[in-house]
Amino acid sequence: QPGDTLEIMPGTYKISGNLRLQSGGLPGQPIVLRASMPGSVIIESTALEGFHVLAPWWVFENLVIRGVCAEHTYCEHAFHIVGKARNVVIRNNRLDDFNAQIKVNGLEKDFPDNGLVQYNTLTNTGSRNTVNPVTPIDIVAADRWVVADNLISNFVKGNGDRISYGAFMKGSGSKGSIERNLVICTTDNISQPGNRVGLSLGGGGTGKSSCR
Repeated sequence: QPGDTLEIMPGTYKISGNLRLQSGGLPGQPIVLRASMPGSVIIESTALEGFHVLAPWWVFENLVIRGVCAEHTYCEHAFHIVGKARNVVIRNNRLDDFNAQIKVNGLEKDFPDNGLVQYNTLTNTGSRNTVNPVTPIDIVAADRWVVADNLISNFVKGNGDRISYGAFMKGSGSKGSIERNLVICTTDNISQPGNRVGLSLGGGGTGKSSCR
């Protein structure tokens, strides 16, 4: 319910299906999902999308979420923020081994505006062997998102066109802000083939049906 804080007990949790969040908070009364201490809660996901957020005013903080799919194509997102999921905060989490750890996009004619991604670590332990887009922060057609103070690293795309991006905003969204992030394209095995782009505003291209 609006105003609730859901604090997960320390431990490692395995999920195999998308967790769909369809009830939301209210202004001044977000729903908070958190660990009491960073690193004390580890969520290991073999789901295509870990948290599928469809409602507004959620806060996620202090979690470790790892994609553990045997085939990289099947671990797309730790968070998929869509449609009416406005005013979502993703803060102080570690998100490992996904193709696009955080994906934001419209649904029908609703757009998840006014989000915040701050103080997170987004990385991969190796090259992502997939033809799907590899972009740790992938924001499409949403307005007024702030991406600040994050560490984004090791986003190598091993298959397909081998072009990957650390973070982008595109699709005719407006008034976004990207500030004070540290972006390291590859932390090891630097001579891997392909092209990495640190930050992009529209360079990835957007189909007309996905634009604002």
